[in-house]
Amino acid sequence: MKIKYFILSVLFLISFKNQAQENKKTQILILGTQHLSNINGFETFMLKNVIDKLDTYNFSAIALEMMSGELLNDLKSRKDPHFDALFEFTRGNIRLKFAKMMQEKLDISFNIASEKCFTLTQKQNLSDLERVELIQNLIAKADLVSAILQYNYLQNKQLLKSKLPKEIVDKITKTYNKKNEFYSLGMEIAKLENLQKLEKIDNFQDETLLYKHFPIFSQELKENEHLAKELMANPHFKKVFEMEKEGVEKGDLYNLYTYLNSDEFKKNDYEVQWKFWLKTNFKSKSDKARFALWEMRNLQIVANIMRMSTFYSGEKILVIIGASHVSFLEKYLSQIESVELLKFE
Repeated sequence: MKIKYFILSVLFLISFKNQAQENKKTQILILGTQHLSNINGFETFMLKNVIDKLDTYNFSAIALEMMSGELLNDLKSRKDPHFDALFEFTRGNIRLKFAKMMQEKLDISFNIASEKCFTLTQKQNLSDLERVELIQNLIAKADLVSAILQYNYLQNKQLLKSKLPKEIVDKITKTYNKKNEFYSLGMEIAKLENLQKLEKIDNFQDETLLYKHFPIFSQELKENEHLAKELMANPHFKKVFEMEKEGVEKGDLYNLYTYLNSDEFKKNDYEVQWKFWLKTNFKSKSDKARFALWEMRNLQIVANIMRMSTFYSGEKILVIIGASHVSFLEKYLSQIESVELLKFE
């Protein structure tokens, strides 16, 4: 009888342990960053200590401040000229152009390319030929950044020349060493973790919708130019600029990232940069629209993070995004029961 109870107790403990593992929260680190290409003198080696720190988390997925190919296709289908500037700014036009080229070359649709990408990324070890096939299909679904990640893994890079149009090969070889937060930070960590793709979670519609529905915003902003000058003269922005400069001089941006992800920065940035729009008094209310649409964008980003998280339940996710987004994203995510927020400290 005692043996029976002992066995039942062991089975109960195993079941309880398995259930605890199944109910483990998805851990998400929202890493605030500056747009590194705007920092004078920036070099990738300046992120070594930041990358070393992030490597200790063992992330299962990395998400970038980019729009997905799916969203780009949706926006393009609207045929709304107000979005032309958005496609130019985000390089979405290039991604869709290359996607169309590859779809025609392979005689496949966006959906078929997506399915093939999913199948190939599930494989443990890809041959060079399989990796080239994956690159082709990633481009066909407008996922150029993941195609460039795969290019980094490719042993025989000459294979691309016979499988891709020259214009696309030139773009990949020109871009994969680019110095910005996508390639110098996100891609470097992805390679350390041997990830097969980079996720896209942004939605850049806020300013397009602002200027579409409130074209007077630019005029009202000009009429209140003194407010904008006061804003940019705030010590909050001066401190960030000084830390950028100091980091470049020392060849190490770790202190900058520590500050950008501190409670002090988040509080100051919200008070100075965003609460600002709640204190202005534009006649058309375009200032209030600016704030509301910024909230909208961040809510859409969180929705995209949660959609992505369904594939990484109970694992660790890194989101690399402009530092001004962090306080907003953490505010929303902190209310989601299945999520645990991590800190960069």
